[in-house]
Amino acid sequence: DTADALQEYAEFEGKHEEELGDSEDVKIKGKTGKMSEGNVERFIAQYADQARENCKEIPLRVHPHMFRRSRVTKMYQNGVELPLISCILGHSSIETTKVYAIASLEMLRTAMEAVETPEQMREKPLWKECSEEEMAKLCGLR
Repeated sequence: DTADALQEYAEFEGKHEEELGDSEDVKIKGKTGKMSEGNVERFIAQYADQARENCKEIPLRVHPHMFRRSRVTKMYQNGVELPLISCILGHSSIETTKVYAIASLEMLRTAMEAVETPEQMREKPLWKECSEEEMAKLCGLR
């Protein structure tokens, strides 16, 4: 899947990191300097097109901010508090950071279990083995 493809890429890049050194400058067509945002977007689109041949789930439009969003969403889903994420991202307001606060299915299940009454605990919970769509319906979100 997409995560595996990105992990493989990260491991590949890690092996070649020593060759690149610490510099943020790149050398393209004999010129050394910072890469433009447009070039970064073109490279990412090009690599996404290549990766899509093996991983059809990669969206047609891939842009740099997707990496930031997915990394931060995963941090939130793994228990990193929003104020800390906001600090890491350099946001001046936690409200800006809330767009990354997408609950995982496991987070929803845990929340549902936290409000169970003793009677409900004796019943088989509907949310234990349901899809994300069914979970959203049970929570009144769809």
